[in-house]
Amino acid sequence: MFLAIDVGNTHTVVGVSTISGIWNARWRISTVRATLGSDWAPLFRSLAERDDIDLRAVNSVCICSVVPAATVALTEYAREWLRVEPMIAHSGRRLNILLGMDNPHEVGTDRIANAVAAWDHCRSACVVVDLGTATKVEAISDDGVFLGGSIASGIGASMEALTSRAARLFTVDLAMPESAIGRNTVDALQAGIVLGHRHLVSGLVTDIRQIIGAGAAVLVTGGYAARADSPFRSLGQYEPDLTLNGTRLIYEMNAD
Repeated sequence: MFLAIDVGNTHTVVGVSTISGIWNARWRISTVRATLGSDWAPLFRSLAERDDIDLRAVNSVCICSVVPAATVALTEYAREWLRVEPMIAHSGRRLNILLGMDNPHEVGTDRIANAVAAWDHCRSACVVVDLGTATKVEAISDDGVFLGGSIASGIGASMEALTSRAARLFTVDLAMPESAIGRNTVDALQAGIVLGHRHLVSGLVTDIRQIIGAGAAVLVTGGYAARADSPFRSLGQYEPDLTLNGTRLIYEMNAD
């Protein structure tokens, strides 16, 4: 049994697989910013029991993390609780893409995993839109080079930043408004934050396509695209497991 662990700044997503390419279970939990494996153990145990997963059958683990403290703790968890030496995804691993950025070692492993999965899926120029704590719009060229991308504050972070600094504003549902002209505070916030963020992402996708090819496929992933009524799904093909798939592929390409 294989565990792919995608650690983000806000949430951690775990994929459980017994057959390559098929996820038997997916768990989304709050990221634990601690350095002890025992801090993660109860979460994994309760989720595994709920889904009738026997963690004793785990024989391979790959961690894709942007939170160093969590990487340390999950490594300890895998070693001491699962008796497995985990693989840590990073830019120095064998990949199915080339990293064309100025400093590949500075690139977040989630971005690399997304690019790996996107290239495996498309095998041609493509754009990845990842809507999480940060919004990332990435470019992969037609010859399989991860060129880089754009990083902006995520839609949830934008909402929190605004409402925390403006006494008369409050958090609203992150849904698309009927109009760009909000006639009340809720509609105005949704117009500025949700519609505005969609225009930001759409504009970046358009600009990137002008560089790598107008016909480049667009793959959309991340927590803020998870809702069925997400206004971002219409930007491209929704791929909820993109990062998990990339983590699995990195493991397969580097397993001895």
